[in-house]
Amino acid sequence: MTTAVNDRIDAFELPAVDSTPATHFITDKDLQKSSNNLNAVRLILATAVIYSHSYYPLHDTDALKPLLGWPISWFAVDGFFVLSGFLVYRSLERRDSILDYAASRVSRIWPGLMVMAIVVGLMGMFFSRLSTTAYMADPKFLEFVLGAATLRPHYELPGVQCGTALCNVNGSLWTIPWECYCYCILGILFTAAKYLGGRRAVVAALVASFALALLTDIPAVHGALAAKIGSKIYFVDQFSRLWAAFALGIALYIFRSRVPLNWIAAIGVLIAACLLQNTGFAGHARTIAAAYFVLCAGFRSGNFSANWGDYSFGMYIYAMPVLAMFITLGVHLPPIMLTLAVAAVTAPLAFASWHLVEKPALDMKSQLQRWHKARAARQEVDGIPA
Repeated sequence: MTTAVNDRIDAFELPAVDSTPATHFITDKDLQKSSNNLNAVRLILATAVIYSHSYYPLHDTDALKPLLGWPISWFAVDGFFVLSGFLVYRSLERRDSILDYAASRVSRIWPGLMVMAIVVGLMGMFFSRLSTTAYMADPKFLEFVLGAATLRPHYELPGVQCGTALCNVNGSLWTIPWECYCYCILGILFTAAKYLGGRRAVVAALVASFALALLTDIPAVHGALAAKIGSKIYFVDQFSRLWAAFALGIALYIFRSRVPLNWIAAIGVLIAACLLQNTGFAGHARTIAAAYFVLCAGFRSGNFSANWGDYSFGMYIYAMPVLAMFITLGVHLPPIMLTLAVAAVTAPLAFASWHLVEKPALDMKSQLQRWHKARAARQEVDGIPA
């Protein structure tokens, strides 16, 4: 950041608190990849989504819903958005460049997503009841591929049926556009904050967005909105849920030195969320519980996954097509066994996606940025405008 913004941000920093054996506060060292288990946490969240989806062929929801109040996948999606807000804000604040930020977000999401859409789209012809020619000519094929590329996902492939209806081949993609909306909101917020008070302005905007999310959860307010805008209330509900989770991650990063991580407290927060499940604020209570567990797991469980790649995105975007493949083949397994089978088939795809697509795209972006900076430096030395 510029010096002026840094001065404002530094002035806002709160003093760090000494940690105790039972309680831990996130330090700058913890944020280094070699010092945390965030890679493992992301994989656990992706596997939790697979677990919930493995119940859908036979049941409406997974076996944990009666205990927790929601399918475990709801906690997982909330956890993903919290962790995304936490890490993406850190990345943006360190870079202090909206162009760099945008390039990083595009290179992280789009290449893997596009390759997945092409791979799954082509593999679908082997499970379709249509001929190859009819399959490729059907509009649903291009809708699936181009929909993923343009963040307007379509979930069906021509002739790929689960029973008598077309399969929902990749319903998990519904969260990807919302993730990108959160990126855009953060970019706008961060740019405005540079001229309106640095991190203080970010905090003020977060408080306002939390208040708005809570306001829309008041039954009378929600009912009035639903009566006014009809089915579009879906977008209000998702914004209230997902932006609030993403924004909570940003807030947790900003106040990381003041958030005590304690496993007993994590259990207490989860119990509180379960007790609040019949209230208007149940969703946000669930998000807070997911956020606290994600941070505890990421920063209080060692660093055994420090050298792993980030395979969670690949697991998330390939798991549901693999599940659909099992269903079209008529494979009937108990949900736990189906979870393990889907995870076992998806893991190599996620591994290949990271090493052959996602990481090379990120490396290429970094190389281009280094080249551009070096070129600009040479031009400045030579007296040529960059």
